[in-house]
Amino acid sequence: MSLFLTLPAEILQLVFAQIPNRQLDRLKDISEIKRYVLAQLYSLVVIEAFHHKTTVIGDYQLDEHIELEIADDDYTPSFADYNEYVDFLEENPFVRPGKMDFEQVQDLFKLHLSRPELLQGCKIVIHLETELEEPIFQELKALPYPIDQIMTIGDFFDEEYFDSGDDWYDRIRCITIDFGGSLDLKCALARLGFKSLRELDLSELEVEEDKLKYIPRHVRYLKLELDLTDNKFLKDFPPLLETLDLELSCTDSEDDDGNLIEYDISHLQKLKVLVLDDCEILLKFPPSLKELQLVSGWIDLNRVKQQCPELESLRLQEISWWPHVTCPPQCALPDSLVELFIGTEILLLGLEKLVREGNAALESSDNELRIDFLPKTLRKLMVFGEELDYYDEDSEFLKDRELCLDLRHLCHLRELSLDTSSQYFKIENYPASLKRIYIESLAEFDTDGFKDLSNLIYVSIKECEGQAPIELATPYLRYLDLSSNTISNITSTNFVIPSTVHEIDLSHNDDLEIEETFEFPTNLQVLLLKSCDLRRPPKLPPNLKSLSLAGNYIAELQEFPPSLRVLELEGNEITEQTLSKLDLKSCTYLKVLNLSSNNVESLLIQDFPKSLTHLFLNDMGIKRILGSFAEFPDLEEIGLSQNLLSDYFVSEVGRDKELFGNGIKVVWLDRNELTSHCAQSIMRELIKKPKFRCLNIGQQTQLAEIDDWVDKVCYVQNEE
Repeated sequence: MSLFLTLPAEILQLVFAQIPNRQLDRLKDISEIKRYVLAQLYSLVVIEAFHHKTTVIGDYQLDEHIELEIADDDYTPSFADYNEYVDFLEENPFVRPGKMDFEQVQDLFKLHLSRPELLQGCKIVIHLETELEEPIFQELKALPYPIDQIMTIGDFFDEEYFDSGDDWYDRIRCITIDFGGSLDLKCALARLGFKSLRELDLSELEVEEDKLKYIPRHVRYLKLELDLTDNKFLKDFPPLLETLDLELSCTDSEDDDGNLIEYDISHLQKLKVLVLDDCEILLKFPPSLKELQLVSGWIDLNRVKQQCPELESLRLQEISWWPHVTCPPQCALPDSLVELFIGTEILLLGLEKLVREGNAALESSDNELRIDFLPKTLRKLMVFGEELDYYDEDSEFLKDRELCLDLRHLCHLRELSLDTSSQYFKIENYPASLKRIYIESLAEFDTDGFKDLSNLIYVSIKECEGQAPIELATPYLRYLDLSSNTISNITSTNFVIPSTVHEIDLSHNDDLEIEETFEFPTNLQVLLLKSCDLRRPPKLPPNLKSLSLAGNYIAELQEFPPSLRVLELEGNEITEQTLSKLDLKSCTYLKVLNLSSNNVESLLIQDFPKSLTHLFLNDMGIKRILGSFAEFPDLEEIGLSQNLLSDYFVSEVGRDKELFGNGIKVVWLDRNELTSHCAQSIMRELIKKPKFRCLNIGQQTQLAEIDDWVDKVCYVQNEE
């Protein structure tokens, strides 16, 4: 580490710029590199409109790092509002975001007045969900910063707002119309010019085909829904398009002689990415395509292979079978593919075609159909699908044969994701190059096939049968997700994993028993054991940071590791007697504690760690609290919903004592039968706290309409 940090700052910044945000988020607490991590992680931030939520804020619950999607880089840090953002900047003065997303334009004005230097050279995104009053709009236009992106309603571009010749619009790079309304493309886009416009999302509007010509010619990204009646209008797409996201329907797919009409977009010579939804026509593709995604509909895969020699990514999320005799179902895949997202039924159709043409043979046993014709260049493969509708139980080709995905030739494959409930499916010959494996809903599965995968860092196996024993000897494995399976017993002999594993999820394995002497890896940091029917906690590793035992039958607690940051004990059989024996004094790093949905009438909180920032005590039947929340200086959120605390708060308010510390932001007191007088007294104290954001109370507890309180009180609707 020390040698690495001797590199020039410019080099270090370039290094951290290559790391996805999800990984950066895990590194932000390492003091030696915190400065560089935060600078990159917060290069783009979202400043939200603070919406009062009616459930406990999930972001502060257990910090589950285990990703469940094949791509997990889409993560952007966000702040509840302007105040929270400013607080963060005061603590981290070296952070200078390069792009800020303001969900409320008022927050942009506030930052302009208080910290204008942060906006200099920064890309700005603003959301304008409702009609702006003219003075506010003029104030927005007067700001000395270029607006990178506007997300708004189509009515925003009515003549009452804009003025031709106003160069403010020429500074906007991206427009998203995603709140409905109407937009006259000829009037708005053509008249205003938008000289810097590069991205335009019109997917929420009805765009007439004869208006395509009014879209600025310099647009590079375009998303819209189009009802096409004539091929000629396709020529009106902006010629410099690089990405086209199109929901397309056509009046005619065949000519008078019954032949398919070819719709030509091959003139878009700069087009790299094409996304098609509801597409059921014959297309001629541009040879420049790198990525093709079919959300729903039909495309001719033979044409894709012939016309798109440079295609690297093909995602067939939902493909229907075209009934035209000249285009039978096929599975011709481009030879240069790097990423493939495909259904099991399409794979089987491709195999059937190869067999019938004599280009592939069945296994000698005649009981297995082997899929081994995928492009050898693949790095990512995702196979999905349920039962094989096209091949029913009477199929002559499938019969009772197993469908085997043979990966032996995919020596460059890095990520494999398989989600299929087909009873016929199995996998063989995993390539040694694999780093990530996601498998879900296989009828039969075991980990024996992983024994030679020395590069594996992530394994997720869910809703699969026949896994035991689990034996993973891969030397770099860090993340293991075995949730929602049928694992019933864990011992040192049937659950063998490497010491490198940092995160394990075993949640939703019913009737799980963990041997008392079983030891998890010493360096394990995250352990999830939700809803496993556990009666006692397992033996815990010494360096654990996040632990969830929610939704079990635990009545007795043990000593927890001092390293814990997050402890979730929600929904167990914890009582006052249990808590009296719970000693968390040594857990001086504990930030989040969730004891909700247990049965505790009198709660002693004075021995809870003072490091807590989020404490959830909802639905516990609490009548009395011994100790004071004011003794927790860092406590930001307290959940006390659905308890019996009316008398307690009447008593506390009557003593005129401080209820909460200065760090408090959010308080949940709904479903406690608080009187309006009591709630108003609590609010009078909270409003004085420097970071306070919101008090959540029940609908029946109406407070007086005091201007300073309007945006800081949320009336929670009671759920039956």
